[in-house]
Amino acid sequence: DLSKEIAANDKLIYGDLAEDDKLDDGAFTIDELINQYKDRIAQRKQDLAELKNRRRHQDEQLARVGVSPVSLSKIQEDVRGITEDVEGLRQTRDKLQGEGNLDPAFVQGM
Repeated sequence: DLSKEIAANDKLIYGDLAEDDKLDDGAFTIDELINQYKDRIAQRKQDLAELKNRRRHQDEQLARVGVSPVSLSKIQEDVRGITEDVEGLRQTRDKLQGEGNLDPAFVQGM
């Protein structure tokens, strides 16, 4: 009778120790950790393959619409060419204007 009372009091004080045995302490075995890392590596490889496939698909789409990478030096070269063309046109305009051969309607449009 006394032992039952002490056991009941222990249960109240410490809780049900049988319940604690069912709980996992959160620690993993080496094999479980290895398997987790293998799963992560496999998932990463799959993600990378999907990203590479998506990138290839995007490159194909960009090629179809005529988009291609352009370097800054190419842009600068094109700007220099346009600037030279504009300068040539200005010289021609000034020459025609100096000779009086420039169309007045053209001058008003500028």
